[in-house]
Amino acid sequence: MMDTPGHALNWSAGNSLNRRNFLKGGVALTCASTLLGATAHAQEAESLVFSGGTKADVLKAAGADAKMIDLAGRTMLPGFIDPHTHVVAGAVVDAVMDYVGMARFASAAEVLNHLRDKAKSTPAGEWIVVRNFDPAVQTGPDALTFAELDPVSTKHPIFVLNASGHLAYANSKAFAVAGIPADVENPPGAEFVRDADGKLTGFMKNNTAYLQILNKYPALATAEPSEALIDLLKKWS
Repeated sequence: MMDTPGHALNWSAGNSLNRRNFLKGGVALTCASTLLGATAHAQEAESLVFSGGTKADVLKAAGADAKMIDLAGRTMLPGFIDPHTHVVAGAVVDAVMDYVGMARFASAAEVLNHLRDKAKSTPAGEWIVVRNFDPAVQTGPDALTFAELDPVSTKHPIFVLNASGHLAYANSKAFAVAGIPADVENPPGAEFVRDADGKLTGFMKNNTAYLQILNKYPALATAEPSEALIDLLKKWS
């Protein structure tokens, strides 16, 4: 059997399991200046020890009781912690909006088809509100405007929240229900986007603009933040 590169991971310090894993068949990114590869290499960072080199090198570092994991050509990354999660507001959004992001739909056309399906099964006058649309990764127009959303329905207020949380899109019905006039002024730091002729497009930048519409959505007013938070954390656990 050929001597192949491998990587030993040690979670021993502070870990009651005292577990060691031997990884082979892939690349381990450790955030060190040198990737673990064919040349023997070791780095210690807090309770995590990486050892890289030939199979013999790493087996020696890992020990006979190490668990072997075949990466099958994949790359092992360090664990990441997201420091920018608006978990309370996000929990409410999760509770009252349908997800239409990149993990579900690859294009704006698919999102619009989904909205059409929802319009068929939703009583006239009721809101259709979705979240996480992202034209940066979902193919199609850079923004959803009246041109895209009004053909979906003129009988339902439709509101689409961008994945960033800073942009949103709505149809003409939503603007009408919210009482947004054609000559609405832009709030400080926000914008109701207009076309070259100065007409509203349905595209809104920043929450002080789009909340003027979203705050008319009945489900948002009746959402229970604590219950929504518990439900979201259950999904994450």
